[in-house]
Amino acid sequence: MTTAASIRKKRLRARQRNGEIVVPVVVNNATIEKLIGMQWLMEVESEDRAQIGAAIADLLADMKFSGTRGQSTILDRGLIVPRSNYESER
Repeated sequence: MTTAASIRKKRLRARQRNGEIVVPVVVNNATIEKLIGMQWLMEVESEDRAQIGAAIADLLADMKFSGTRGQSTILDRGLIVPRSNYESER
């Protein structure tokens, strides 16, 4: 009999073998709309946490960075603003 705990442990070990980690990411409706607009996420998937996470992971894997640490931006996607812009809004 397979338990929920053993399934989680198998997934953890598979991620470790692949050099992957899971990190929490807080997103809002505007971010989800941008993911949909850029075709990283389908509208029917916008309520599915796993699909949102997969879209963000795909976006991060595909994007190119410019600048130095703390100043990275997505060059041509417009999803993430430079850290300096973000901190000035706070």
